[in-house]
Amino acid sequence: MYKLTRWSVRLARFVFLMILTLLIFQSGSNISYADTYGDYTFRLDNNAAVITGYSGLGGSISIPDTMDGHRVSEIDNNAFQGCDGLTSVAIPASVTRIGYSAFLDCTDLTSVSIPSDSRLTSIDSGAFMNTSLTSITIPDSVISIGGGAFGGCSDLQSIYVSSMNPAYSNVDGILYDKLGTTLIWYPPNKTGPHIIPNGVTRIGFSAFWGCNGLTSIIIPDGVTSIGDFAFWGCSRLASVYIPDSVTNIESHTFQGCSSLTVINIPDGVTSIIDYTFMDCTGLRSVTIPASVTHLGNNVFNGCSSLSTVKFLGDPPVFSIDTFQGCSSNLQIYFPDGVTGYETLTLVYTTMPVTYYSVNYDGNGNTGGSVPSDSNGYMQGESATVLRNTRHLVKAGFTLDGWNTAADGRGTDYAPNATLTIGTASITLYAKWTATVTFDSQGGTSVPSITNVISGSMISAPTQPTRTGHTFSGWYKEPGCTNPWNFTSDTVMENITLYAKWEPNPPSGGWSWYPGQLQFSQPSYLIVEDAGTATITVERINGSDGTVSVHYATNDGTAKDGEDYTATTGEIAFGYGETSKTFTIPVIDDAEYRGDRTAILTLSSPTGGATLGTVTTANLTISDNELPHAGKLQFNTGTYTVKENDAGINIIVSRTDGSDGTVTIHYATSDETAKAGTDYVTISGELTFFQGEIAKTIPISLLDDSSYTGDRVAVVSLSNPTGGATLGEMSQARVSIVDNDSPINVKSVQINKSKLSARSGGNSVKLVAKITPENASNKKVLWKSNKPSVAEVDENGVVTPISPGTAIITVTTQDGKKKAQCKVTVTGIAVKYVKLNKNRLNLSVKDAPVTLSASIKPRYASNHKVSWSSNKPSVATVDQNGVVTPIGSGSATIIVTTLDGRKVARCTVRVK
Repeated sequence: MYKLTRWSVRLARFVFLMILTLLIFQSGSNISYADTYGDYTFRLDNNAAVITGYSGLGGSISIPDTMDGHRVSEIDNNAFQGCDGLTSVAIPASVTRIGYSAFLDCTDLTSVSIPSDSRLTSIDSGAFMNTSLTSITIPDSVISIGGGAFGGCSDLQSIYVSSMNPAYSNVDGILYDKLGTTLIWYPPNKTGPHIIPNGVTRIGFSAFWGCNGLTSIIIPDGVTSIGDFAFWGCSRLASVYIPDSVTNIESHTFQGCSSLTVINIPDGVTSIIDYTFMDCTGLRSVTIPASVTHLGNNVFNGCSSLSTVKFLGDPPVFSIDTFQGCSSNLQIYFPDGVTGYETLTLVYTTMPVTYYSVNYDGNGNTGGSVPSDSNGYMQGESATVLRNTRHLVKAGFTLDGWNTAADGRGTDYAPNATLTIGTASITLYAKWTATVTFDSQGGTSVPSITNVISGSMISAPTQPTRTGHTFSGWYKEPGCTNPWNFTSDTVMENITLYAKWEPNPPSGGWSWYPGQLQFSQPSYLIVEDAGTATITVERINGSDGTVSVHYATNDGTAKDGEDYTATTGEIAFGYGETSKTFTIPVIDDAEYRGDRTAILTLSSPTGGATLGTVTTANLTISDNELPHAGKLQFNTGTYTVKENDAGINIIVSRTDGSDGTVTIHYATSDETAKAGTDYVTISGELTFFQGEIAKTIPISLLDDSSYTGDRVAVVSLSNPTGGATLGEMSQARVSIVDNDSPINVKSVQINKSKLSARSGGNSVKLVAKITPENASNKKVLWKSNKPSVAEVDENGVVTPISPGTAIITVTTQDGKKKAQCKVTVTGIAVKYVKLNKNRLNLSVKDAPVTLSASIKPRYASNHKVSWSSNKPSVATVDQNGVVTPIGSGSATIIVTTLDGRKVARCTVRVK
């Protein structure tokens, strides 16, 4: 299998990462604080924690939702980049952003879980690039996914998106924007061909990056842009159809697609950007349309098999490295008589030629459009006949390939067939054929005639037979009014011909009873998504002769063009026929409107028949849509109002439907505001009647004369009725802005300036005194400069940890006033040390023996000891207490504590 050159891989990766780097430098933040929390480093941004790094061992981790009391709001750019060994990550609901390259090159990362109630709104470019993810679910809250966020994730099988997500959707694991107009990402491990669905207008940045199993791609009409790196490294991609609607192909788009042999560049493209087809080593031939005015740097660099390049117009602007590394036999062709190719002539073999085209004609089509072949062909070249890629149709006919003559009597060509170009351009006409069906109306079956060329005559088929009747010809309608003339009538569309019969008279004569015509029932019921309603008309009290009756539809509560298509016509009954049907097209809409009724009538019977009793009937069209009671929620989650305003109206909206009457309960509650002091508490029910989509909740405010700061009250929605549901925005926070002047903090003091404690001892609470006592904002922040010596919590409680000195600082939120307390933590002294043995008897051949020392008290601060032997020639000891016999004699092993120099001894006798 072909592999990208090391240089091109490095180049593409370099360009990609440079793009990410530029994006990173364009982003900014309000950094105000930096610290560590366990294995994480973080900074504060607007009092929320932003994770900036990770130093743990990896494995499966759950990122905490708070760090030192601060909500974790973001995972910063490159925070986990290159964390080998990290296998799974659980991201808390508090995180709103995953930054650029946050998990880039975490090659062992197979699982990322994001909770359904997540606040995550943004996954930036390269966030999970080059990981081993196998699947990921995007929550409702995400509204931005950067280019290449999942680039290089070769194991990623699918991305799942909630149907409630407002920005994105997925079909068969493929990621699109919500409207399905931009294809954002395609699973790299999918194999075989792929047809991009109609409606897509753009292929996004690196959408098919590294899809090595992709073998062919069909891009639909309507796509105008193919993004950077879109098909980069798709090494098995052998066939690409690019429609004429594409006007923009970005850089590196098909780089490394080594299985491509031929590429069609649409007429609408004016510029081919840098590196677009670089390293397409299988590419043999390319045609540059006349619309192209510029070829970027290295467009075909490294296309080692490229031997034929055909320019169809004036020479575009390009550099000499455009064709660097192509075949040594590269031949460049350009139109005869066109100048400007002299520069190419100096480097490559060039030749002026005459180009011929293959054109397509719809031949009377009523819908769609013909395919377009933008290639220029030289005499003797082969052209592949195009498929019906633009949904060409002609009412009443079937497309049966292409023909060199408009009347279908030339040479036939099927799609994907090849034709040889002569000395002129060629036009292929759509070959439309029709089918003639024969309805014997009670007689023996007659086979249809198929593949009838439009405008042709047909031969009369074998006549059918019917007991007791004589066949009297084929007619154009069931009532047998207009006969078909096989010597002059031509087939212009799919048609049905009807047999006419005359009854054979009995030997003794007969009585004549043409009968009565009426509906089979007074009412009919059809579900609106059925497509058509079939109505039966019956013939009673006789069936002699050929009769007919007129039928028509009229609006009742159902409306023509909205619920059904008005229908009128004649129903003919042949001799002996007692039942006939006609159909009424029913329109399926997407909204609930209830059941509706159309009126059906019969009139004007012929052939001696009369009307029966049921000449009017009702057609009830049952609505297949469920009533859409709607979703109730606040218009916005945040309101701001001044406390001296009289009040504020909170808007509750009804979306996704307004059918029926629904109610919703509402109530106010305190957050920092106080009911009765800042606002008037209120609760009740809102009622929405049919079609109503908005209501208001009035909140009255109470103005005081002292400064208490801005306060927040909460309005909540609950208990919807009538089939309505509660929307995501079920709470609104009303920020009441204080209009009074605040009393500022002038100073702060701590009740103790010095504090002594023993490590592991009791905690001590420090008290901050604010001056003046009636200051408006008394909030403070406690902090220790050495948490390893002494910790302090948000309430000023100091906990001694280990010997040393720490400074506890309290800082006021208002004015940033500070006060400090010096905390001295002392350790617990060692009282004595004891060995597990005080005597050892060994021989020189014995194995080493380990002594152990016990420190008392066991909670002493310093347990470090040193070991020594007074006679190393007899026995030695290492710093782990391992005693080794050396020679005969007696030695003393001594252990000494570093704290207090306490000693213990063991006598060792060696034989």
